[in-house]
Amino acid sequence: MSGDIQYTIQQINSESPLYPLAVDLRHRLFFRDLGLPKQVVLDQKEAASLHYAMSLGETLVAYGRLSETGKLEMQVSQMVVAPNFQRLGHGEKLLKHLVEQAEAKGVKMLHLAARLHAVPLYKKLGFKSVGEEYTSTLTNVVHIKMIREVL
Repeated sequence: MSGDIQYTIQQINSESPLYPLAVDLRHRLFFRDLGLPKQVVLDQKEAASLHYAMSLGETLVAYGRLSETGKLEMQVSQMVVAPNFQRLGHGEKLLKHLVEQAEAKGVKMLHLAARLHAVPLYKKLGFKSVGEEYTSTLTNVVHIKMIREVL
């Protein structure tokens, strides 16, 4: 008998019970402390994006989304891990899943805007920094563009 805890990664949509939890988590970790309203999470990419949640039962552990940005090109965005699940490898597992999903769709390039503390995670999975660091006009947080090309 295995004592392993079983985490599930699944694609979700706005009807999923995990979706409002994902909106809340993204707002809480990315925007709330900046005084930004919850609606900021629901940007112009939200409706057309593919949403992925890692859960433990009904508990949301991590979230990430994929958005089509061009022919055979997608963006990874709003990757977030719940505070009590951070530094346990969940972000890496979810990111691997997002990369696999994008590649299964024939995507040749993934890109993202990484907060500087997350750069090592993305590099571990084949993303490379491009260009200079910049400050987000929405959050005033420093980011750098990263890409991962599929050969």
